Amino acid sequence: MTTISLGHGARTRRTTTTGFDFGGLARRALRLAGRVQAEISRRRTERMLEGLPLDIRKDIGWPAPERPRPAPLQPRADRFAP
Repeated sequence: MTTISLGHGARTRRTTTTGFDFGGLARRALRLAGRVQAEISRRRTERMLEGLPLDIRKDIGWPAPERPRPAPLQPRADRFAP
């Protein structure tokens, strides 16, 4: 496989003869992995805060928990009987 180096000022980008940019793919994969890790961390922190007593959550300004939503209605089987 032949690679071609394209000069862009101080940065160079290596592409294959097919034009596929493996460096760009690696950057996107690392960026996605970073976003996933940040989301996992955010959810872990949110669960920890939700586990605190209500008084402490109010003291730090955490919003009050929402009312639980009612379960969605399930269709009755006899409505669809021929």
